[in-house]
Amino acid sequence: MPTFFAEGQGLSTAVSSGLFSLYFLVHGLTQPLTGSLSDRAGRGPTTALSMASGIVGYAVLVVGDALAVYAVGVCFVGLAMSWGAPIQSRFMDQFAAADRSAGFGLGRTVYMTTGASGNVIVGALADLYGWDASFSVLAVIMAVVLGALAGNRLLGLGL
Repeated sequence: MPTFFAEGQGLSTAVSSGLFSLYFLVHGLTQPLTGSLSDRAGRGPTTALSMASGIVGYAVLVVGDALAVYAVGVCFVGLAMSWGAPIQSRFMDQFAAADRSAGFGLGRTVYMTTGASGNVIVGALADLYGWDASFSVLAVIMAVVLGALAGNRLLGLGL
């Protein structure tokens, strides 16, 4: 994200780093809240809220042209990246109590590996097509997940 702001949007390194710090602040504050909301409102609706927030956040970052607009986008993205709490809980709900430790380890391994490779893909897309295209792909991915959640709910698939 700091490189997106510095190279893609022409902001100073200090401002770019400040926006990245804001992202972590929002993410750190909202992750426990999304976990709690997931327990109360359900895993699917809470994940959908996270995905919708990401769509808005990444879109705002791509079309934004002022520091205040970028800050709003970063806040939406910070909330969006709290998707791990409801998704991990949804995943863990599928395991019997005796299998939850192994399931947790498996889930985290897949999540961390995917996250690590995602950075390479975002960077490669930025090199090939520019930062706006790269961040737009992130919004599209979140839209696909949101669509899958909506389809699951509408069709009563129970996935």
